Amino acid sequence: IPMYAFGMYFLMVFRIVADDPSINVIDAFKKSMILMKGNLWRFCCLFFRFFWWFLLCIPTLGIGFLWVIPYLATTNSIFYDIIKEEALQRSAKNGHHELSSAAENLT
Repeated sequence: IPMYAFGMYFLMVFRIVADDPSINVIDAFKKSMILMKGNLWRFCCLFFRFFWWFLLCIPTLGIGFLWVIPYLATTNSIFYDIIKEEALQRSAKNGHHELSSAAENLT
C-alpha cells in the first residue's frame, strides 16, 4: 500500500506534459508531486466513486466500459484543472509561482 500511495503522487505527469510539451520529464514529475500533495485523499474519494461504476460494468460483459472509461478520463482531466487552478490561486496569494519555485526547491 505505501508504494501505491507513493505512485499516486505521479498520476498527473501525463496531463502536465500534455499541458506543457516543452517541460522535461523530471520537472513534470516534480510538478505532479506538488499538485497532488494535499489532494491524495480527494483523488482516492473520486476513484472510489468509480469503483461502483466498474462493478456495474461487469454484468454488461464489459460493454458498460465504453461509457465509464471516457467518463473517468474526463473526470480526471477536470480534477487536474481544478488542482492546477487551486495551486495557481495559492501562489498568487503567496506572491510567487508555487509550481515553478517549488519544483526548483525540490532539486
